[in-house]
Amino acid sequence: MKIKRILVPVDFSATSLAALDAAIDLSRALDASLEILCVVEPFVYAPLAGPAVDLSAIRVRQERIARRRLGALERRLAKRRVRCRAELRLGNPYRTIVERATKLPAELVVMGTQGRSGLSHLLLGSVAERVVRSAPCPVLTVRARPKAARRRPKKR
Repeated sequence: MKIKRILVPVDFSATSLAALDAAIDLSRALDASLEILCVVEPFVYAPLAGPAVDLSAIRVRQERIARRRLGALERRLAKRRVRCRAELRLGNPYRTIVERATKLPAELVVMGTQGRSGLSHLLLGSVAERVVRSAPCPVLTVRARPKAARRRPKKR
């Protein structure tokens, strides 16, 4: 299988940026292009009581911030001579990633994972896990690099 297109979902978290770094290295080694995808999930609020709240301003702000960050990322990568195309989509992250991987088609998805376990995994689930189970191509998951431990000199 020749890998020509690598899909990289980003949400600008440390884990997604670590995945992007890994994807850049892979794209150079394989002479593949990167398709960077940022998915903005619509903000949903259902009050138990009281009047409905118009949240369209929040969604517009989320989109504006994501577009600005995606544009800055695309410019930085262009300076590094990384072949890429960036795209912003609205929707459910898991579904949107799988749909985009299918439509491109991508030969590989490289994405970050939080590495949750236990109760937080049960409550929050994992977008990466769902993508792994449903994607039409292999998925490489990347964890964020741990922060370097700060050492204090020992007092004697």
